[in-house]
Amino acid sequence: ILGGWMFLPQAAYVARGLPDYDKAVAVTAGVLLATMIFQSGRVFSLRPRLADFALLAYCASGMMASLDNGLGFYDGRSTVIRDVITVAMPYVIGRLYLRTAQDLMLLAKAMVVAAFIYVPLCWLELRIAPVLHKVVYGFSTNRAVHNMRMGGWRPNVFMHSGLALGLWMSVSAMLAVWLWMTRSLKRLFGLPAIWLIPVLLLTALL
Repeated sequence: ILGGWMFLPQAAYVARGLPDYDKAVAVTAGVLLATMIFQSGRVFSLRPRLADFALLAYCASGMMASLDNGLGFYDGRSTVIRDVITVAMPYVIGRLYLRTAQDLMLLAKAMVVAAFIYVPLCWLELRIAPVLHKVVYGFSTNRAVHNMRMGGWRPNVFMHSGLALGLWMSVSAMLAVWLWMTRSLKRLFGLPAIWLIPVLLLTALL
């Protein structure tokens, strides 16, 4: 999930009557398909919980809103399908794999490692402008003028925008600090974590 979210392009295939097939859909559907093929026992062990019904109500609300506002069944169906793919499917993945405190700890550490992988790419775009998406995939997701900040550049790397990247790096930096403070992450890439965390914090700030 992290690799797909970080490195797949910001593009989408338009399918009539269905939500656009973008990297969010590709990653989520891919993980669920792989789980059903290789870890089907995990899927069948899933049991309903009260919170699941709140999710079902949320997904159904799109249909009720469309009908109530006179937009029709077709619009409501599209909204429900979109909510199932973008909200319900990631929720199910969380229910399948994030069951214990240890699972959450592993996710937190994975996000910190992923953010450090992004650090050199962020610094590159801070220096030369957000061009990696165009260099790798042949097109840009937004105009360069939107990324000019205080005489420099706000990186995007392969995220939707600088805001999305900033949120990603900020959350990962806070996770790194929390993991270090709780002594859950003492070393990273063979070095003391306390040496590397300021790099992540500075990158998030920039």
